[in-house]
Amino acid sequence: MLNAEPKMTTETRGMVHPPVDVNQVTPAPAPQQTIFHEGQVLDNTYRIVRLIGEGGMGLVYEATHARLAHHLSHLGLESTFVLESGETLVIDREGARKGESVTVGRVCIDSGTIDEVVEDMVIRDRRHLSEDGFVLPIVAINKNTGRSEGLPEIVSRGFMSMEESPEVMQNARQVVQKTLETSTAEERRDWGVMQEKIRADLKRYLTKQTSRRPLIMPVILEV
Repeated sequence: MLNAEPKMTTETRGMVHPPVDVNQVTPAPAPQQTIFHEGQVLDNTYRIVRLIGEGGMGLVYEATHARLAHHLSHLGLESTFVLESGETLVIDREGARKGESVTVGRVCIDSGTIDEVVEDMVIRDRRHLSEDGFVLPIVAINKNTGRSEGLPEIVSRGFMSMEESPEVMQNARQVVQKTLETSTAEERRDWGVMQEKIRADLKRYLTKQTSRRPLIMPVILEV
């Protein structure tokens, strides 16, 4: 007796899918990108400034907070800041704004103190003294005649001494003496004018002879 039931195979038990040509597969349509325009406000909050470019997630825009920008402009405040060295930014409940400038950089103090800051002018004078020294022309003036008593003396520290350069220092005394002799009686009565004239003439001579610029502090004594 023959069994009439057909033999079951894997082809008849399940669905057989025909081969697929990948070159004929139609890609899924790309999602539509929303395009925003400059000045457009989103959610009544963000204002589009400009299109930056396209990234992996789509178009990239620069935007600002519309209500915050209006708040800042109403109070006369800025939304962005570019600060230089020494400038400060004040931030409070009203917003942000530039504050007062502060001293930045290297701060020098004298030895033994922590609260007395040495000013730049003092540092410059100290550097000048350390490099070129100082010269004190000392002049004795008779209070009755207004004329000098003897040849002026020259005292120097950190510059050159009489023993080191006797000719230069001796000629410096002559320069001061000549300045006194060529000054008028009215000028000799004004010590401020005389000190400035002595300083200018002696500075010109020493710079020419030594190529150095010591600090010159004339001293006038009334005898």
